[in-house]
Amino acid sequence: MSVHLAVGASGNMVGTLQVNGSDTAVTCTIAAGAPAGTSCSDTTHSAAVSLGQPIFLHVRCNTTTGFDVCPGSVWAYLASPN
Repeated sequence: MSVHLAVGASGNMVGTLQVNGSDTAVTCTIAAGAPAGTSCSDTTHSAAVSLGQPIFLHVRCNTTTGFDVCPGSVWAYLASPN
């Protein structure tokens, strides 16, 4: 998983890959205030996806307070098959 983000000034942004509505171990974090275009990758973990299962990128901001809203943040997700 590779994610390219512009992060707001407060709170880290954490992306978690979800398969069929459940979080997987595939995550990446970008620190608050990181410059636009900063990217993160998780090349350690993997997740099994079967044909027809929906996949989502759950993005959380301000993880210390649990907000799911990411004001001023933009993200793009790139997945590549192995």
